[in-house]
Amino acid sequence: MKNKKIIIIVGLIISLIIIFLIIHPSVLRTPPLSRGGINTEIVPKALSEKNVKVFLTVQEKKYETEVKESGTVFEVMKKIQDESSSANPFSFKYTENPNLGVFINEINGLKGGGDGYWIYYVNGIEANVGISNYKIKNGDIISWKYEK
Repeated sequence: MKNKKIIIIVGLIISLIIIFLIIHPSVLRTPPLSRGGINTEIVPKALSEKNVKVFLTVQEKKYETEVKESGTVFEVMKKIQDESSSANPFSFKYTENPNLGVFINEINGLKGGGDGYWIYYVNGIEANVGISNYKIKNGDIISWKYEK
């Protein structure tokens, strides 16, 4: 009878250990290799992404900023607006459509609409995706043109 109780207790302990390992499999994992003393698995993605330089032109005005490499044109415009000064002001207004993305309504006080529309170009080529979808690359030149 005593042996039966011991076998049941040992069985329960082993079962609990197995359940724990199933719920927390990271206990059995070996730590990832590190580079230069930094555990690369635990470095947040935002810290591992590099900044890239981007240029924005609107008519005769030029702007420059740095954003994360995976940033969008929309994020560039928001950052430039936040950083703009009275010497080189930049502002824009937009509407956001959940299905289609962001549409620019106005840049630096000039509204798009009946007479013309704002169209953006990347490195001299008219963009074929919306500003909330284009992923920035280092050195990109974003140009906004008011076209009739």
